[in-house]
Amino acid sequence: MPLHYRFDEFFKECDLQWGKIPSYKIITHTFDNHFVQKNMPVLGWLLKTRQIFVDDTTEQIIISQAAIQEMFVAFDDDPPSILQEYLLF
Repeated sequence: MPLHYRFDEFFKECDLQWGKIPSYKIITHTFDNHFVQKNMPVLGWLLKTRQIFVDDTTEQIIISQAAIQEMFVAFDDDPPSILQEYLLF
């Protein structure tokens, strides 16, 4: 499956509920933690392209978690246990 299909659900849900990309706060209050974590690369991209805005601390957390989630994709969602432990840290 091409990589971009992995994030279709995120964009479809945003379009269905709001017809646009809402704020980060709305995203985290609407979707469960698993959904947010799974789509962290999208949130990182939205931050980098200034489509969502957050405080500096939250931005650093999102960027770090997005990088980790991108590694999960590289391992085809079967990453080494140390990577999972780092994400939890």
